[in-house]
Amino acid sequence: MYRWIAVIGILILLGLIHNAEGEAQSEFMTHINRMNTSPFPYIKMTFYSILIGILLEWKSLKSVVNGNIKIDWQIAPAIIVLIVAFIPEYYWISRFPQGTIWQALSTGRIQVFIDVIAGILISRSIAKHEK
Repeated sequence: MYRWIAVIGILILLGLIHNAEGEAQSEFMTHINRMNTSPFPYIKMTFYSILIGILLEWKSLKSVVNGNIKIDWQIAPAIIVLIVAFIPEYYWISRFPQGTIWQALSTGRIQVFIDVIAGILISRSIAKHEK
């Protein structure tokens, strides 16, 4: 049951990410010269991607819903990745020169990948796992 809810939720979130990415691209192209782009579409896309990561770990989500909560050591890297995930890609473009390793974070696909990893790490860090 939880598996199907997770699959349906992921499909819905993929559609929402697609819409938010379109909003972010049009917002970026409209305001590229002034660099006053609104971060709201980007934040929506990040939030949806994090939710996909959480739904991918549906067993951890089921454990949390059932009340089996335990904060694990993975919460520290999860918070670090979460902070990096919420920095919009156009800030990476404007802050770091071409050719640096940090410039890779200005790619939307890599940002979505980081967002999903953040969701997975958050799920794993707060769920109590039975051995």
